[in-house]
Amino acid sequence: DIDTIGWLENQLQHHDGTMVVISHDRHFLNAVCTNILDVDFKKIREFSGTYDDWYIASTLIAKQQQTDVSKKQKEKEELEKFIARFSANASKAKQATSRQKQLDKLDIQAIEVSSRRDPSIIFRQKREVGKELLTVKNICKSYGDKVVLNDISFTLEKGDKIALIGPNGVGKTTLCEILVGNLQADSGEVLWGATIQNSYFPQNTTDIINGDMTLYDWLRGFDRDADIGEIRNCL
Repeated sequence: DIDTIGWLENQLQHHDGTMVVISHDRHFLNAVCTNILDVDFKKIREFSGTYDDWYIASTLIAKQQQTDVSKKQKEKEELEKFIARFSANASKAKQATSRQKQLDKLDIQAIEVSSRRDPSIIFRQKREVGKELLTVKNICKSYGDKVVLNDISFTLEKGDKIALIGPNGVGKTTLCEILVGNLQADSGEVLWGATIQNSYFPQNTTDIINGDMTLYDWLRGFDRDADIGEIRNCL
């Protein structure tokens, strides 16, 4: 959780030793790392600075490589045009020969292909959604004497993105379960827009995935016509 990550960041920042950190959390890497080892193109390159510093530097390198290749490719085309046009012309033959030598020396290296593959999952809409997506009014929920949610109200409109943050046990999962109808609130109401089809992926996957079922089979169950490669890419 956020508090534990913050504690770990503080511990590592004040640690005197050398560490090798492997993480998918770029904010965590920004907080604790002084150097980045980039494993790509079948080699390891070292960058000084944080994750953001690496991203900026590596992006600039890639753009510069693309610019250099494009520039050389254009030069090659111009040389080839000149040679093709004047190689048979006696008055221009010497220049054409000189251009051919330039062309022979021109080294255009292919741009390296990154081993990275960005994830891509597309959620196709069955229809355009309206402006009002969700209205929550005065939701309350208790477990015995413990009040978990007390008079919760908010609205969600098209384009909004909401994060539920808070320590464990304060009711984040309970609220999600109430919103999708898996749990009944003690009072209050949840109003979904007429154009909305909601979905929910719980933290505890045993609620939706049978213990004997593989993730591949579970995903395949939603679309029997899906390509095997598409399913594996999602995973």
